[in-house]
Amino acid sequence: MPSIFIVDSNSLFRRLIVQYLNIADFYNILTFTDADECLKYIDLQPDIVVTELYYGENKISGIGLLRRIKILSPKTKVIFLSSSRDLEGAIQSIRLGAVDFIVKSKLALDKLILRIKQLTSFNQEIQRANTLNITIVASLVVLIVIFISLIFLYGH
Repeated sequence: MPSIFIVDSNSLFRRLIVQYLNIADFYNILTFTDADECLKYIDLQPDIVVTELYYGENKISGIGLLRRIKILSPKTKVIFLSSSRDLEGAIQSIRLGAVDFIVKSKLALDKLILRIKQLTSFNQEIQRANTLNITIVASLVVLIVIFISLIFLYGH
């Protein structure tokens, strides 16, 4: 089950996002009001952080949060879910490594759920492939050991 951080200054919208995620069977969720609060828990290495672009004056921006996440938790995927239609901010967020920038709208939460499902299913496929590779390598090692043992046993 992926761990998801929601960072949004609007408490009503945070609760709405959590409800949507719960309906989609995502339950490992922590919510925060701003980037500073989120960064206090970034050592938990969340799989996904959903953040807005701006939190208000004298606050770390979503871009600032993204930059710090890339340093402190480089495997964490960041999705922007913002009421801002700031094209420059959207482009900058993607250039800095965000996996998506979704503008808040009627369909925004559906897009968010779809994107999270895509990211988590991709990660599950990678884990399955890694498990399969480990199994194949282990089987090859066993075969090599058997082959070498047969050579020593019958080769002399």
